[in-house]
Amino acid sequence: MRYLPVLVLLVVFMSGCGWSDLPPSSSVTISALPSKSPIAPGETVVVTGTINGYSGDKLTSWSVQESYDAEQKMCRFYTGKAGSASFTECKYGYVVYEDVASSIHATYYAPPTPGTYHITFGVFLIGSSGFTDTRFQSGTAVIEVK
Repeated sequence: MRYLPVLVLLVVFMSGCGWSDLPPSSSVTISALPSKSPIAPGETVVVTGTINGYSGDKLTSWSVQESYDAEQKMCRFYTGKAGSASFTECKYGYVVYEDVASSIHATYYAPPTPGTYHITFGVFLIGSSGFTDTRFQSGTAVIEVK
């Protein structure tokens, strides 16, 4: 009986650890869809990301999966920095978008080489306690370049 107060304190402390107001991963869906596919080599296409099941704070990002897998490059550029983008550095194409706070649209610049490319729309969900309560989820658009 004399251990009961310690046990109660331990249960209260442990239940507070790891608390998150983010919805379960299974109830949040992230997707990305191109406005058209296939596209021609060197053509551009708008890709739209959607977030269902979450309306709180978030940060978004876009990347070309093949560039990251093969060369550890993200091949993504903010609109103001798009002048530095090139196929020399990003042989799988590159993506340009506005900002990380709200960008649900990006433009994919297809490379001169035909193939299947994957554009990832990544979202950091941010809970009410700020950056100590975050989770990353993503969706991928498949784009055929023919």
